[in-house]
Amino acid sequence: MRSLDFGRCALSSCVAAAMLAGCGGSQPPIGAPGAMPQTSAIATHTAHGTSWMLPEAKRNDLLYLAGNDNETGFVYTYPAGKPVGALTGIVGPQYECADKKGDIFIAGSSEYSDGGIYEYAHGGTHPINFLPLPRAVGCSVDPVTGNLVAVTFSDAVYVFQNAQGQPTEYVDKDIYYSSDVAYDNVGDLFVNGIYTNQSFALVELSSGSSTFHNINVPGGNYLGGANFEPILWDGQFLDLGSYQEVKQTRKIRTVINQLQISGSGATIVGTVALAMQARAEYPQFWIQGGVITQPSNKPKFDSYFETFKYPSGSPIKRVDLGRQDDVWGAVVSPAR
Repeated sequence: MRSLDFGRCALSSCVAAAMLAGCGGSQPPIGAPGAMPQTSAIATHTAHGTSWMLPEAKRNDLLYLAGNDNETGFVYTYPAGKPVGALTGIVGPQYECADKKGDIFIAGSSEYSDGGIYEYAHGGTHPINFLPLPRAVGCSVDPVTGNLVAVTFSDAVYVFQNAQGQPTEYVDKDIYYSSDVAYDNVGDLFVNGIYTNQSFALVELSSGSSTFHNINVPGGNYLGGANFEPILWDGQFLDLGSYQEVKQTRKIRTVINQLQISGSGATIVGTVALAMQARAEYPQFWIQGGVITQPSNKPKFDSYFETFKYPSGSPIKRVDLGRQDDVWGAVVSPAR
């Protein structure tokens, strides 16, 4: 663990920099002068626009999509795909996560003090909490303790006890940058990204430990390499998103690799190939009730999300958003 120190670069530049030369510089620690208190941050963000939610939304399982271009969270019934709400004023929404209560958390990426994690109750229209964390890009909630962890394209993860207060920072000096995180069902934490030698990285922080250990993934560099890819615990396997590009069509097929973790090794026990997309630069996927949901991030065209059977990958339906937006995040909140 070490004192908090954040690089000063926005997500769009940080993604490219992390692939090439990295982000430099520093940011004042959370809680230092200039950092925004939680309560005032909520008021500031919700003033940017008007959120709305249909009354019947709370009675349904809900799919939340994070639209980066318009700083909006789009809300749909799940898996039917009926639009029932929108959450506005979220700075740079990226990946999302949810807790056992159905509260959802949206990572808002900004290099300044307005970056952080927004928490919403199921079907709610305004944040019930805001955790400041510059350049937050991904998160996960420990089902055992309720702790929330987030990453910021650095060599560290940030753990908020009970999803509150100031985070504890855990550093792995072997990591060049981390891109996503996932807790399993017993509270072990997995982090993926890139090692300092530019190879694919997957590491584990076991429950109760403060020391990371590396996990060897056969062919890891071919499962995503130096790219931004999501991970998710599906109840049995750690699922790693990657892609296959078909040069003849210039389309991309998302492939989910099911990893069985044992000690310091991982075995690929299955792959799930999803439909071709014209552009799919690692949007987050979510698996719930035997259904995979993945958005497309196509800012030059109307965006959409698709659902597939899990683990066969057979398509179920496609729902158009009816607007252009760079959609990154996807999470499902079950009805209470």
